[in-house]
Amino acid sequence: MSIGVSVATIVAVPLASIGADTAGWRVVFGVAAALTVLSLLFLVLVFPSVPAHPAAGLAMMRSALRNPLLIAGLVMIVFAALANFVAYPYIRLAIMRVAPDGSAWLLLVWGLGGLVGNVAAGALSSRLRIASAAAPLLLSAGLAVTGYAVGVPMLVAGVIVWGLAFSMLPVVTQLWVAGAEREHTESAMSLQVTAFQTAITIGSAVGGVFVDGHGVAATLVLGAACAVVSGIGFAALRNPGV
Repeated sequence: MSIGVSVATIVAVPLASIGADTAGWRVVFGVAAALTVLSLLFLVLVFPSVPAHPAAGLAMMRSALRNPLLIAGLVMIVFAALANFVAYPYIRLAIMRVAPDGSAWLLLVWGLGGLVGNVAAGALSSRLRIASAAAPLLLSAGLAVTGYAVGVPMLVAGVIVWGLAFSMLPVVTQLWVAGAEREHTESAMSLQVTAFQTAITIGSAVGGVFVDGHGVAATLVLGAACAVVSGIGFAALRNPGV
């Protein structure tokens, strides 16, 4: 699943950038909406029905929420995802500050970094404590370097590390919550998704306010600070195992 998301990112982000420049953002949104409808039809017609776990429900969720290790991990997941979504809406502005004509190919580079990140996360699945701490710390480095890059090579390095680190996070954190709450894995996974969605909502709002008052580079540094909190937090938590 994560590989599919990375491949889609590699293709879609630069194409959307080029399409917005040539045909306008409304056309890009229309194409995206049409593709979403086609995807929905494909899922309905092709995918088989999967019955829910017989014990799934609010009782299972309440049991999962009584796990202090899981709750601590979810807080760290919010900080890690917040780090990205505070900054990501402004990645193109950060790129154009250094490479005004390079947004399309550098967004492609971000996606390629993400593909490598998915593979790296899978390779580190047996070392969750290292992976869960390394991904946010790498994200912090990528954000800081991208925000204050003084040349194209430095910018490319920052964008690659940013894409790689962020794409590690969904894989690593899914494995982490599954290990932290083995008896109620379905609830743990749903809480992981909820943590990401919460971070998207908060990060978009905070990033918008912060960029207006302090600029793009400072906003990326704010994201980097959130990522550092997450990395240190995951390093301090015990390894949940898998």
